[in-house]
Amino acid sequence: MAYHNFNSNDGLPSNEVYTALQDHDGFLWFGTDHGVVKYNGYSFKTYTTADGLTDNTILSIKEDDEHNIWFLTLSGGIDYYDGRKFAPHPNNDTIRKLCSRRVPTSFEVLRHKQAWFGFVEIGVARIDSDKATLFKSDSSPFTSNTPVRIFMLRFANGKYIYTSKQGFDLPKIKDPAVVSFTTYDADTTYSRLNFNLLLTPAKELLISLENYLLYVDPEGHPHQHVIPRNLEILKLQTGEANNIWLLQKNNASYLLQFNKGSMNEVDSLTFLKSATSILTDRQGNQWVTTLDHGVYMVPNKKVRIFNRVKETATMKLSCINSNGKNLYVGLPEGKLLKIDAQFNPAIYYSTKQGNGPTPIANISFRLNGDPLPNLDTSFNWFYQIDHYRTAILQMDEQKFLLGLPSGFVVVSKDKKVLFASPKSGFSKRVTGICGLSGGKYLIGTYTGLYYYLPDDNNKIAEDPYFKNTRITAAKVLSDHLFGIATRGKGVVLSDGHKFYELNEGKGLVSDLAEDLYFENDSVLWVASFKGISKVYFSLNHDSLHTRIKNYTKEDGLCSNQVNGITGFNGFIWLATNEGLCYFAPADLSEEAVISPLYFGGITVNGIKRSIDSLVLKADENSILIEFNALYYKAIDGIRYRLRLKGTSPWKYTTLNYIQYYSLPPGEYRFEVAADDKDGKYRSEIHELKFTIQPRFVDTLFFRILLGLVILVIIVIIVSSIFSFQKLKATNVIKLLQAEFKALNYQINPHFIFNVLNSIQYYILKKDTENAVHLLGSFSLLIRRIVNNSKQQYISIIEEIECLKEYMDLEKMRLDNKFDYTINIDSSIDVEEKNILPMIIQPLVENSIWHGIVPSSNPGIISIDFKKTDGTVICKVEDNGVGINAKVNDREKSQNNLSLAMKNVSERLKIISELNDTTWSIKTEDRSLSDPMETGTIVTIVFPAIKSKP
Repeated sequence: MAYHNFNSNDGLPSNEVYTALQDHDGFLWFGTDHGVVKYNGYSFKTYTTADGLTDNTILSIKEDDEHNIWFLTLSGGIDYYDGRKFAPHPNNDTIRKLCSRRVPTSFEVLRHKQAWFGFVEIGVARIDSDKATLFKSDSSPFTSNTPVRIFMLRFANGKYIYTSKQGFDLPKIKDPAVVSFTTYDADTTYSRLNFNLLLTPAKELLISLENYLLYVDPEGHPHQHVIPRNLEILKLQTGEANNIWLLQKNNASYLLQFNKGSMNEVDSLTFLKSATSILTDRQGNQWVTTLDHGVYMVPNKKVRIFNRVKETATMKLSCINSNGKNLYVGLPEGKLLKIDAQFNPAIYYSTKQGNGPTPIANISFRLNGDPLPNLDTSFNWFYQIDHYRTAILQMDEQKFLLGLPSGFVVVSKDKKVLFASPKSGFSKRVTGICGLSGGKYLIGTYTGLYYYLPDDNNKIAEDPYFKNTRITAAKVLSDHLFGIATRGKGVVLSDGHKFYELNEGKGLVSDLAEDLYFENDSVLWVASFKGISKVYFSLNHDSLHTRIKNYTKEDGLCSNQVNGITGFNGFIWLATNEGLCYFAPADLSEEAVISPLYFGGITVNGIKRSIDSLVLKADENSILIEFNALYYKAIDGIRYRLRLKGTSPWKYTTLNYIQYYSLPPGEYRFEVAADDKDGKYRSEIHELKFTIQPRFVDTLFFRILLGLVILVIIVIIVSSIFSFQKLKATNVIKLLQAEFKALNYQINPHFIFNVLNSIQYYILKKDTENAVHLLGSFSLLIRRIVNNSKQQYISIIEEIECLKEYMDLEKMRLDNKFDYTINIDSSIDVEEKNILPMIIQPLVENSIWHGIVPSSNPGIISIDFKKTDGTVICKVEDNGVGINAKVNDREKSQNNLSLAMKNVSERLKIISELNDTTWSIKTEDRSLSDPMETGTIVTIVFPAIKSKP
């Protein structure tokens, strides 16, 4: 079987390993003579006396019902690990004294740190946190003929301890933790030695004493077995199907089946010596600890290595095929291996030619149909043709088709050459041959695919689809389907009319295919240098439907570099760079393993932090997150998918950590899951939340405070201007003029505040271009307002320029919610100062905010100037919701509109009183004149100018 070996070169502190355990969370623990080791699938973490252990030699590891991990040490008693720290048992001094006399045969720890021990010839001890109880009886003289009594105490959850004594019994043990107390009598001379005991599911006992096995049936009758290898037994351990592993010193391990006192060997681990324990984890991997070679991991023990011939154990094998009766494998040094249906091997040797043998091992050896009838151990008749062959096909009972490094030949059974392709101009290196219906043959080469038609004057035709493609194998399923393995296009299937590609994009393990094998009419196996693919396929209505599963060393293959694949005797056989292996098709799992996943920790600015509460400061924004999925088959790494904030797309990585630099303030949610692209393993999505607080200058409070400060400054400036103007007033007219000028400045404070907020928003976004543009427009608008305020009358062109600045700012803030037009009657002198400043702006503002903004349609504002009888008339029209749009909002709209109209009316009234002129302002809803229209029309008739103060 395939395996991986972990030793001191891989991170173990020592190659002497005594025991293994998988804990509640799925992590693996190994006890060595240099400390205890925790393995997470990536690295080995060693703990020693420096971490709290009382001794570095760990003989046994247990887990109690509260998920504490317990360690039996050579001279330090027992220690435990609670997930945070290592510490000795609270009553460990008593345990050390008991263990100083003799290493316990067994121990268990129950809830609340209650420990039970069994000692040969001493008895049974129960150690609580504050007291110790030793169950024993008075001693008696030892005699060699005194029978041995074995005592077993069983607890809940299948736990038990055992001990033995000679000549007398232990007292009856009454304790609520003990489920049963059983004794067995045994006649043996090895009672004073430490021994191993195993309780079978059938309540039988197996006891190892040096090289003896004592089997005690449920009736208490002993059966003694002498291990024929006469080696010391290190341990007994339950295996699959209730069979028993027998682990021996300096020898292989054997799986034994016991049936009513008889013993049969059903399996073995011959690749290692001196195994001390065997652990099958929850994913089906076997972990074998040894005395001198570290730890072995067997990912799938059902995948077997054929090692009955030394050449097939580890050497590179290039070719393999079967005729149904036998399996043929090309071996190094010109040898050919034949394996029959009973798995018996036979090796044929080539005859030396010149200075060396014929290199059978380095060819793609194919046998379709029976092997050659007169095949003998010398292959002498082949050498009359060529010393190097790449494929052999039996065409019929009398003819054979042989592929060569330079073309192909057809030979008869009596060794005559019937056709040689080089004489016809075809001398390409042949890599694969197979026969189609109608007397047609496929010839695969290094540079393309050809059809050979012997019945059509030995015609050779090239298939343009495979031009300049390296063919590595050609196989036929039926008269209507064949497959071509290529290096570059993956595998191509054809029904004789159409080609269907299987490649990496469709799930194949590699586009560099080396060989293929049709298991049946719906399953295809593909070999490559990256592993093998099992392809479920069906051809329906000129379309190919597939489902693909890929397998590698992670699944038990002895190598990912698979050169040949075939089926024989109910198994799939692989010729690889590291030997010959085989398996039943059902032995490769197709179900995804649910892998537990844990966060390994989080590092903030280089400092480890707890993941329980993560509220970070603004400058704590360089974050490294570690995570760990437990899938032990993935020796070369696990693939993860992860994302930040839960909204970004998933990213994929084989690293078990992610680093984020200079994260901005905000609330984050990091998500990660194990996700194999081949569907071998997966995990649930795990989430880690953390918050990075903003700097004070980035807080909402600071922005509000800044806006208030700016607003206060503007108010002070505007107030100062008003105060200065009021100081200049000396009479009522000047007072009215000052009031008039003050009204000129009544631009909506909300507009100022919102523009400033917009500038700040672009600054915070680091959108320098928009921020500068907005700031420049705003400053220009303020400048125009200040300039216009110094004049009682301004020209139409000055008013228009101010309106444009204002409307452009609002358009920018409202993302072009509206457009506007300004029309001027040709009879108007736009340079003449004949209108009041900032009269029209409040009306435009009403159109925008109470007409356009509530509307769902794009807005249009039209401003028209006309002159009649020396009077300037301005009409402001919009297509907004209109003043009669919403009954519920009518009062609020009328209030807002009334305020604007009041301000305008008051100014017009003042100037009319000063000039003794008339004025008017009219507001109407557009729907009154046309029910299909919406919006508002405001018409202003400016007072005529009689004199200019």
